[in-house]
Amino acid sequence: MSFPSKSREFKKIHSFHSSLLSLKLVAFLSVLFYSNLVSAAQVTLAWDANTEPDLAGYMIYYGFATGVYDYVVDVGDQTTFTL
Repeated sequence: MSFPSKSREFKKIHSFHSSLLSLKLVAFLSVLFYSNLVSAAQVTLAWDANTEPDLAGYMIYYGFATGVYDYVVDVGDQTTFTL
């Protein structure tokens, strides 16, 4: 009975890990580039009405980076809005 050499076994393991790494890289890049296409989707926001009598309305602030809100929408007294 013969056993595979350690060199062959190492090459198989190395090849498997290389293939796995390549697959992960392709998956990551696909998600990265696909996410730009998905950003064109709509989102509907809804909230409970404020019960304070002096409420003037609601403003929605949004942007494309965390903490950077370049856009503002005055939605008046609506409690839902679709962006």
